[in-house]
Amino acid sequence: MNIALLTAGGIGSRMQQEIPKQFLHVDNKPIIVYTLEAFQNNPNIDAIIVAVLERWEDILWAYAKQFNITKMKWVVGGGKTGQESIFNCLKKLEEEKIDLNSGIVIHDGNRPLIKQDIITDSLATYNKYGSAVAAIPCVEAIFKSTNSQSSDVSIPRNELFRTQTPHTYSFRKLLWAHEEAKKRK
Repeated sequence: MNIALLTAGGIGSRMQQEIPKQFLHVDNKPIIVYTLEAFQNNPNIDAIIVAVLERWEDILWAYAKQFNITKMKWVVGGGKTGQESIFNCLKKLEEEKIDLNSGIVIHDGNRPLIKQDIITDSLATYNKYGSAVAAIPCVEAIFKSTNSQSSDVSIPRNELFRTQTPHTYSFRKLLWAHEEAKKRK
């Protein structure tokens, strides 16, 4: 089973809006719905779980019904951080007795422009190597500075990549990593 885990627990403070950015409407549809549709429409995704802001759960369920998002099976409260939101989802999946060998595709709920080939490629890479992290080449010039004012070290951009979501791992490895992180705090 492949499960999309969407994080949508942020308040979008940089947007300075009263409505969290994932619930802002673009062309009469909330941003989170575009993201849900991307995973709903991918034949490799079997189910969707979303970590959302408290008090927005019912609104998200209503949008899922309105826009026919049938793969969304669970909605949990988000945490104070993305890591906590992911952990809340993992604990819910554990409670639901989801197979530990399932693939979990983690994606930011407020990033709706995810293309189908990226989702499919993430799962194919995960199936081949055991994990996958989307990354794009860095096109900016990068310098290293120890004083924030000058630099004599340039890092070749052809050696650098910026990570993005989705990240795909086995449920077993993700759960172990999050539980281990909690122990080490």
